[in-house]
Amino acid sequence: EALESSGCCCGFRLNDAEFGINNYFQRLGTFAKAASSSGFGDDGTVAKFRVKLRGWFEDQTDGDPNIGTKFGANTQMVYSWSDCKQRMTSMGDRISQQTLKRENELALVVLNNSMGKFGLGTSNKAHSIVRPYLAHLFDCAEGEGWTFQRLQSQFEGFFADLDILDHNLVTRNVFDLLAPSKSKTIVTQMVLKILHRIALDMDINDEEAKELTAMQTTDLLPMACPLQCAKTFF
Repeated sequence: EALESSGCCCGFRLNDAEFGINNYFQRLGTFAKAASSSGFGDDGTVAKFRVKLRGWFEDQTDGDPNIGTKFGANTQMVYSWSDCKQRMTSMGDRISQQTLKRENELALVVLNNSMGKFGLGTSNKAHSIVRPYLAHLFDCAEGEGWTFQRLQSQFEGFFADLDILDHNLVTRNVFDLLAPSKSKTIVTQMVLKILHRIALDMDINDEEAKELTAMQTTDLLPMACPLQCAKTFF
């Protein structure tokens, strides 16, 4: 569904939840800052960004350490592994029973639909049309076109050529656009190469993989901005 304006140039409303500067955009900024922390702690084993992100999620709670309540309005983030597992495993049945619906979201970001929708946010009817084609593309999980062993060997080959792999899990940053060779999206580039081999029997080179990775970020930027900003500047 289209996002409703909340009366603020940067705010919006989705399913009766208000997302504004203080409870959404500002908090996304502090999340990005925590996630971009580089280096390791004093013991040299734990990456600083992991500690910073843990603190960020703890700051979103109010009483119950397993429930984040300060990010967005009328929304909750569930931290407990068992609670997350229960909710995730029940999603399929709940979607079929129309007691649950997915919106156009990616991780913490509510996308504004300016560049279209991700597959997870589309309707059941749209999913039923697309799924058979995707299943056929990936040989219906029969293992005829690919196997776990083949995937493993593909990644082993890519990792063998690396001297250093950045431990920071953040894969989206300005280097994606300005200097893809410095980007932390090297694993994304590996995945894109392997997906092309599996699905299309096609090899893409390093530059093509970098370009595709950067393009993903290019599309995400206007989608993550307030809709009015996306329409004005993109």
